Amino acid sequence: MTNRWVEYVKKFARDNNLSYGCALSDPNLRKGYVPIGKKAQAKRADEEREKRQDEEEKRVMEEKRVMEEKRVMEEKQVSANQPKNLAEAKTMLKKALKKELKNADLSKLAGLIEIPANKKKKPAKKTATPAKKTATPVGLTDAEMTKLKHLKGALFDLNRMRSMGVYVNEPDRPMIERKIIELQRKLRG
Repeated sequence: MTNRWVEYVKKFARDNNLSYGCALSDPNLRKGYVPIGKKAQAKRADEEREKRQDEEEKRVMEEKRVMEEKRVMEEKQVSANQPKNLAEAKTMLKKALKKELKNADLSKLAGLIEIPANKKKKPAKKTATPAKKTATPVGLTDAEMTKLKHLKGALFDLNRMRSMGVYVNEPDRPMIERKIIELQRKLRG
């Protein structure tokens, strides 16, 4: 808080269109100033302190009210989500499990899932002619072929940039070349 005299001088300067220094030298400045005694200053400080305390109490009460409202709303939501009977609980559990299974990695769950006895697949009837076994193809999967094409394209881009005198992503070159060689070896079988 600034000094009351300084505030009065600044206000006087603004009102009379003067600078602060010119206002200090103006003879009319001292005529309008009324000093405040120590008792009045103490009373004013007490009033300001009480005002701040009241504002703080109001803020705390408002925060408590908001927190209580949030808690009540959460309790209502939890109670609304509670099943009313056993059948509803089972359906809610089934829905939750289906949702989890949709998001889960099924390859990890393959060994954990059991097929119920009444839904087991019946073994296929054996025919007189045995099924022909096809040889497993030697080579790359579609994903690996795509990866090989992308790597060759990246190496081509690096070589083209190098021919122009621009050396971009050169630290990646050995890794790209190594992966291309690995995939080509796997392709050859």
